[in-house]
Amino acid sequence: MQLNQIWRRGLPIVGVGILAVSAVFLYLRFGPRQTPPGQPPLVRLNPEDFHVLSERFNSGDGSLRVLVMLSPT
Repeated sequence: MQLNQIWRRGLPIVGVGILAVSAVFLYLRFGPRQTPPGQPPLVRLNPEDFHVLSERFNSGDGSLRVLVMLSPT
């Protein structure tokens, strides 16, 4: 196979891959940030708000509690 043929086949594949990764990144970065009706809005946790989270979590009186933490790393 010649180098020219490899470029003709590989370049479109790389281009489509870059476009797909870019589309996913843009959707995750700028996509809608809404919760379903009836559900409280999403909250970003920072050191100043941690005591509020702790109080709300501990105030459950035997009810089911779920804590979901998402991290980009």
